[in-house]
Amino acid sequence: MVDVQQVQPEQRQRVRAVIAGNYHQFVSWCRDQGISPGRHDVLYATPERLRGRNDVEVLRVGTWYERDDLREIEDVLRFVNRFAELGRSVPVGQNSGFHSGS
Repeated sequence: MVDVQQVQPEQRQRVRAVIAGNYHQFVSWCRDQGISPGRHDVLYATPERLRGRNDVEVLRVGTWYERDDLREIEDVLRFVNRFAELGRSVPVGQNSGFHSGS
């Protein structure tokens, strides 16, 4: 088994993080796209699921703007994107205590 943290960023598959108004909207979007919501390269965006990622494509679906945790999701994405711009992986645990303060 390969330790994910030891795989170079260029070897990792890009993950599509779907910020949807709720999980039902995420599942509907997946079905509309003809993909399984359980795929490893597509995830329902939550702050917890985004932490530790480094190559994320963000999609906004449905009533994404009504999410109670939207500010925290965006804060985590800014952190992740800073590391991606520098060409580095986000160290696991480095942002595990990151909170938006809301």
